[in-house]
Amino acid sequence: MEQKQIQINFRLTDVREVQFVKLANEWPEGEIQIGNQLQFSSETDKRIVRCTAHFEYKKNDITQLILTVQTTFEFAREADPKALLFYNDYNAADPAKRDRIYNMVKKMQDAGIPIHGIGMQGHYNIYGPSNEDIEAAIVKYSEIVDVIHFTELDIRINEEMGGGLQFSRGEAGPVPSYIQTLHQAKYADLFKILRRHKDVVKNVTFWNLSDKDSWLGENNYPLPFDKEYKPKAVYRTIKNFDPALDNAVVKEDFVPSVMNQPQAEYPMVNSQGYARFRVEAPQAQSVIVSLGLGGQGGTVLHKDENGVWWGTTDGPMDEGFHYYHLTIDGGVVNDPGAKNYYGSVRWESGIEIPAHDQDFYQVKDVPHGQVVQVLFPSPSTNSTKRAFVYLPPQYDGKKKFPVLYLQHGWGEDETAWHNQGHANLIMDNMIAEGKCDPFIIVMTYGMTNDVKFGGLGGFNFKDFETVLVDELVPYIDANFKTIAKKDSRAMAGLSMGGMETRAITLARPEVFGYYGLLSGGTYSPEDIKDPSQVKGIFLSCGGKEGPDMIMKAAEALKAAGFNAKGYVSPGTGHEFQTWRRSLLEMAPMLFK
Repeated sequence: MEQKQIQINFRLTDVREVQFVKLANEWPEGEIQIGNQLQFSSETDKRIVRCTAHFEYKKNDITQLILTVQTTFEFAREADPKALLFYNDYNAADPAKRDRIYNMVKKMQDAGIPIHGIGMQGHYNIYGPSNEDIEAAIVKYSEIVDVIHFTELDIRINEEMGGGLQFSRGEAGPVPSYIQTLHQAKYADLFKILRRHKDVVKNVTFWNLSDKDSWLGENNYPLPFDKEYKPKAVYRTIKNFDPALDNAVVKEDFVPSVMNQPQAEYPMVNSQGYARFRVEAPQAQSVIVSLGLGGQGGTVLHKDENGVWWGTTDGPMDEGFHYYHLTIDGGVVNDPGAKNYYGSVRWESGIEIPAHDQDFYQVKDVPHGQVVQVLFPSPSTNSTKRAFVYLPPQYDGKKKFPVLYLQHGWGEDETAWHNQGHANLIMDNMIAEGKCDPFIIVMTYGMTNDVKFGGLGGFNFKDFETVLVDELVPYIDANFKTIAKKDSRAMAGLSMGGMETRAITLARPEVFGYYGLLSGGTYSPEDIKDPSQVKGIFLSCGGKEGPDMIMKAAEALKAAGFNAKGYVSPGTGHEFQTWRRSLLEMAPMLFK
């Protein structure tokens, strides 16, 4: 016979609950180990009752254990007949332990022990337990109890246990962005599961509030608030969820993205705008697709038994083109299934979410223009620079045409407008349909001074003004059939290209007659000294970019006598679908 002792603490607070903690810790076959805490509470009585129970058991004698546990629950029932009684344990999502807890609690209930709920301690990490195991445990336990509580919740950024975990504690250091994304995604997935089972999951208790006070230490980054008690992205993920996404039904009509590599099946998109990814990386510990929703930093993929990672965006993406990349264990790589496009100051993978109005940039059976590459001298930079020139189908080397100088955004280059933006196809289709007159488009690289990645604040437009106005424009006029007049020359640009357009058109009003800012700011009547010099102004942005400012600016210009137009792309943000639509709206008003 072996003799054990347990101490039972009765704590009376506000929720009238009793929790029996750590009764079924993991034990070897045939041997039982007992934990040591039982709690219950009541707002009306602040008493703390303590008692000690002595019991004996033989190896493999579960009957004696049940009788002993029954006694402890009876003590709790006597203290407060209205209290809910909980069995609470750690690793309760582990399949093997889940089944042991289920069987033990069921036997106790069958023996008349009043257990009303189960507590699942949540000392998790970003790699486990799996979402499937957590949800399976909730479903299993809900067969025998009506209430489940998640207790002691924290999610650390490593898998260490025991002594190893001791060494990982300490002051907070820099947490890599991909780890923060995994941390945020784990909390997001967990609470989505809990909301899905809100009929039985009635309470979540965090194991402290901030990283500073956590038993895991600051360096393990476990809680929704940082060491300064400031909310992390995790907090906003938990608090600001989208109920519509919780209940969304994803249609399984996925097809390969039109921007995939030849014969590549993934990534895929469906009719709702969801994107699905497949990545083979059997040795990887984590795979994240930078494409994400809700500020979560990306779509976290999950590995199957074959070492293949799968994942679907949490919700539908905006229509049109999107850059993305993979982060595999902290290393950034492109998706081998997708074609690459220059953006974000690097070659990125690209994906196309089918748009309801995509017809205007599709390849059709119409006359097509050409996009030709030219190399022009730039004495101001002591280099030879590149530009791409769209020549309309009517260009025959004899007739002269007006010219639009069209600029890309920050982190892109001169390939953006015809690769990502399909500017040539948009023009071909409009010209064929008689919606606008043909004109030439010139696209060149706008980053002429030495600006490092992320350094837009130090960018000087003056250098590019010299390249564009004093070097490229004369070259184009000399080598192509252009109408080399101000009223037959326009400048427009998206984002940073819009900022360049604004600065250059105001500084050199004698060069361009038409101005276009696409998500690139506004003009006011006071900006333009001589309104008679401007033939037309176009302002646009996406519906998610603050459209009121754009429309108010356009109305102010029109009220001041300018030929101005404002346009807002419905349902899009700072992205190419906004700018494709903007070109479609802007082109017909040019050179009239």
